[in-house]
Amino acid sequence: MAPTLISFVSRRHIRMETVASALPNGNWIKQISGGLTVPAIVEYLNVWDQVRNVQLADPDDRLVWRWTADGTRSAYKALHSASHPIPGCDRIWATWAPLRVKLFLWLAIRRRL
Repeated sequence: MAPTLISFVSRRHIRMETVASALPNGNWIKQISGGLTVPAIVEYLNVWDQVRNVQLADPDDRLVWRWTADGTRSAYKALHSASHPIPGCDRIWATWAPLRVKLFLWLAIRRRL
């Protein structure tokens, strides 16, 4: 949402800060430091518009899995639900080649090298 703006926040704050502690009273703004660039200011204004009226509730957290009762199988389906088959991938995984070669070929066919 704000890749330029996040570069003006220290890694320590990114790792340690929670939404619940950053939202009240605009505490997230205090984590931004340095001279902001024009793109960072534009992103800041967009983030401000998105979060200014957000109110967090205090209900207990709970885990909700909406796929099926079989967690492992449905997690696999959820992971691959948005994927589309790429011609040739099934032949890559069926070959006798070592896994590192299969991974290289898979990345190559997806143009990720």
